[in-house]
Amino acid sequence: MFKLIRNIIIIALISLAIAIVIGNIFSTFGWGDNTFYTKSKYFLDHPEDFNGVYVGGSLEYRHIDPFVIDAIAKDKGIDLRSFNLGNDGYNLPLQVWVTENLLKKNQGNIKYIFLSLSSDPLFYKGILHTKEWNYWQNIRSTIFSIRVLYQMNISNKLKTQFSRFYITSLVENMLKVEMMDDLIQFHVQPIYADSIYLGHHKNGYFPYDDEEKYLSLRKDLPDEIVSKMKNNELSKLDYQKNQAKRDSLELLWSNQFATYVPGTPPIPLYLSTYLDLHKKCEEQGIKLIFIMPPKGRTDYQLLSAIYEHLPENSKINLADPRVFPEFFTLENGYNYHHMNSKGSEIYSKKLGMQISNLLSE
Repeated sequence: MFKLIRNIIIIALISLAIAIVIGNIFSTFGWGDNTFYTKSKYFLDHPEDFNGVYVGGSLEYRHIDPFVIDAIAKDKGIDLRSFNLGNDGYNLPLQVWVTENLLKKNQGNIKYIFLSLSSDPLFYKGILHTKEWNYWQNIRSTIFSIRVLYQMNISNKLKTQFSRFYITSLVENMLKVEMMDDLIQFHVQPIYADSIYLGHHKNGYFPYDDEEKYLSLRKDLPDEIVSKMKNNELSKLDYQKNQAKRDSLELLWSNQFATYVPGTPPIPLYLSTYLDLHKKCEEQGIKLIFIMPPKGRTDYQLLSAIYEHLPENSKINLADPRVFPEFFTLENGYNYHHMNSKGSEIYSKKLGMQISNLLSE
């Protein structure tokens, strides 16, 4: 009886190991997120069209227009042909994961990477147990996320809770919990996001205004997209009506910059990871520029401590409301943490000038 139980356990462990190995082998870069896969595949399939790429979350995806920035760079005699690879919800560990993969997959065309300095390992809990969140998780990224969490000045409850989330997500990815059918389907017939998500110029930029107009014309939307539309609409309406909250957020961000004390110790692993990425880019002849965008959810004092220690010729700060009030007006806003297309154009022009200045040095 003991032998039988032992053999069953051994067979189960071997089967589990085989499933994990097969799952890892067939997990193509970006496969679990239709929008990100569509964007990353287009960028990687057109190396002759692009020599620069923006990496980040929605603060990049919805705000940075490469068409505007490239034109400004061209006027200054700089050959910049950039692509916006930002994606909604992509936080610090995801941004590091994307950047590392871009370096591995670089075909020699990438000359510039613009990496967001805007987030930490915390995330919206509603994405737990989804393939979009689980598919990229690996042991290295999980350890990185947990170590950064425990170096942050947050409650022990949050540290423990989000560490558990990362470990659970890793296990779900390794075992492909409720994901194996999707992975098989991906290799049989990949499901792409609508090409409109590449933007009008097929450069990855797609502001919320454009998405809203596009989705409002569709009659065949799945329930999760309909729900997302309703939530976005409620968020936008609340933003437009609630001046007190708008003012309080702007005051919060302003105070974070006004009261920042130079020399504040940065989160060690966060800083060393960004500096390591900078070194790896240099080794490939790539100029890595860190961009601190406005309207982020992460404490700007935390981010400022990182920013202060980054190379002087490789960083841009456009986040301070006292310096750039135009990014925080109702006229240029979509919701509390995002600008509309008008605000994004203003932001892209400012960013384009700063990028061109750095690349001219």
